[in-house]
Amino acid sequence: MLRQTAISLVVLVLLGLLVPAAAGGTPAQKITITMRDFSYTPDRVTLQAGVPVELTIVNKGKVGHGFMVYTRPKAGMNNSYFRGLQVQVVEGPGIEVERKGQTVVEIKVGPGRSTVVRFTPARKGTFEMACLIEGHYEAGQKGTLTIQ
Repeated sequence: MLRQTAISLVVLVLLGLLVPAAAGGTPAQKITITMRDFSYTPDRVTLQAGVPVELTIVNKGKVGHGFMVYTRPKAGMNNSYFRGLQVQVVEGPGIEVERKGQTVVEIKVGPGRSTVVRFTPARKGTFEMACLIEGHYEAGQKGTLTIQ
């Protein structure tokens, strides 16, 4: 009887360990970035490489804003952080996704709109995130994304 109870306990423990893995694996790192005229909050974000990310971008400004992540010192289509990654952007009214091939280059979010971006960071380092709509970057709409 004691042996059967011990075996049952071991089986329950193992099932408890396996069920979360089967239900979705590693939980996503969830972060919300709020865009205003002309800032990001927070303006510094740190994420873990290899762990899925669910990034919610909310525009609380009066005008549309963009969101890019790229290697410094220069933004552009060829140095988007998302190059080579599978990125899912929830699209809808007021959301514009600029791509070069399969690479997400920039996400534009209309005033009062929001979107969710899902990806798993691979490259470690420090990257710039910015709105490159004319005058927005110069007004301070930029920040730092660190992948550890």
